[in-house]
Amino acid sequence: MKEGNKKATIYDIAKLSGVAPGTVSRALNHIGYVKKETVEKVESAAKALNYIPTRAAQSLKTKCTGLLLVAIPDMENPFYVQMISAIQAEVRNNGYSMILYYTDGAIEYEVKAFEMMREHIADGMIMVNLNDITSYVPYLKRAHLPLVLCQMSDHMGEEYQEYGFDDICVDTKRSIMELVDRFCERGYQEIGYIGGNPKIFAFADRYQGYCDSLSKHHLLLEERFVVLSENWLEQDGYEAAKALYSRGKLPSAICFSHDLMAVGAMRFFKEQGISLPEELAVSGLDNIDVCEKIAPSLTSVCIHQNQMGRLAAQKVLSRIQQGESEGFTKTVLTGEIIRRASSGKA
Repeated sequence: MKEGNKKATIYDIAKLSGVAPGTVSRALNHIGYVKKETVEKVESAAKALNYIPTRAAQSLKTKCTGLLLVAIPDMENPFYVQMISAIQAEVRNNGYSMILYYTDGAIEYEVKAFEMMREHIADGMIMVNLNDITSYVPYLKRAHLPLVLCQMSDHMGEEYQEYGFDDICVDTKRSIMELVDRFCERGYQEIGYIGGNPKIFAFADRYQGYCDSLSKHHLLLEERFVVLSENWLEQDGYEAAKALYSRGKLPSAICFSHDLMAVGAMRFFKEQGISLPEELAVSGLDNIDVCEKIAPSLTSVCIHQNQMGRLAAQKVLSRIQQGESEGFTKTVLTGEIIRRASSGKA
């Protein structure tokens, strides 16, 4: 076959190695018995012809794609980048490849991921979901696929144990409560909140944690100190801080639902000449790398994105390798407050 012509096929390999096409197929796919010397002859011919097997053909023969679908909200947030890196390292070590699918944190796109899996485009799925799992119940009932949900809130009870998947979650509501508790216990009386879209379940959960902590400490929730943004990236934090500033008096402390929002807001406040944390204490959540690099360094909550990604990959690969789509497990990761300069005396 001439250089630059069509791709080599098993028939070209059969001709070069002097064996039947069926033998070539069995040798390359390790199906059935083929003599060792024949396998070596076939593999040598395949290498000489630069033969690349199509994934679709392999999938038809083995019923496996060698692919793992990973559905995540976005790739702009370093939190998810760190999680993806941990998943990919585990996946590669087990001979799998990864398909990334972005949901934008929207229910309709998270549901679309389940629909894609029904077409068997991958052998299993990890979904980092931000919405209430009740949205997926019809899909969970008939999914029958190796599935791990990584949830940014802990709200799943025993009623889901009839479905076959693994749940790995972080109780971010509790984490926000603990951050606000620290401010309250150290004398801050006016505590604000800047957070992501409250229509998204996980972010509504964080806001509820803020409200619950104020109530616990008998502090009034002042709406003028609260800004809820449609999105949750750095520029969104900047714009939210601008909106808060335009209302007049600032709170003495602000708790943010995301580090990126806190970073953007801190930039705005510093542009206005506001001293952090002397005039305004700040805390975030996610503990992304930039927390240590900005000035003042940002107090945050580590919610173990690397551990979550690694554990999710291990669990879904175990299900794939053992052929399991039944049974339920739940793992709750506890956030850890990392105190830095931005939170002042808290």
